[in-house]
Amino acid sequence: MSMTPRNIAILILAIIIGLYLGFAYPLVGLICLVGGLGFAAFVVLRNNQGSKVDDATRASAMTMIPSEGRARLYFARRGFMGGAQGMNISIDGDFEGQIRSGYFMMAEVAPGTHNLSAKFNAQTEGSRVDHVVTVEAGESVLFEMSFDMGALQGKIRFDEQRDKRTAAEQIGGRKMVAWRKSPAVL
Repeated sequence: MSMTPRNIAILILAIIIGLYLGFAYPLVGLICLVGGLGFAAFVVLRNNQGSKVDDATRASAMTMIPSEGRARLYFARRGFMGGAQGMNISIDGDFEGQIRSGYFMMAEVAPGTHNLSAKFNAQTEGSRVDHVVTVEAGESVLFEMSFDMGALQGKIRFDEQRDKRTAAEQIGGRKMVAWRKSPAVL
């Protein structure tokens, strides 16, 4: 979270209100705590990440070499903030999957322009972030998915990495998961 004057004022106001309510009405604080923990559990339990892939599939993905006449798109989560919450990723509406921090997904697509979208599992469709990418045959692109935290909500960011060697190093220690929905041929 960037410490702008507005965010600092909101934080100070929240601390003052929280201290007042906590001392004046301890039961309210307990109810808020239980409600907050319940909401966090609800968000995490709604995750629907794809299953882990076998070692051969992961090894093939780590080569960063697509099939003849195809391109590869990789998606990985970066950062600790919100890492347990699933991030839903979609490619042209044909591929749909979910990742958390420490995981990545890979899709082989036809060369050309593709529409990507991402949103956190607990967010509404209105908070979805769209991104357009153009890839050529033989190209591999890694998208490090992260978000910039604001005062009340974070904004998802697609960070592109087109260098295959650097991309392979960035996903090297992560586990690979399968897409929940993927076409036979795109």
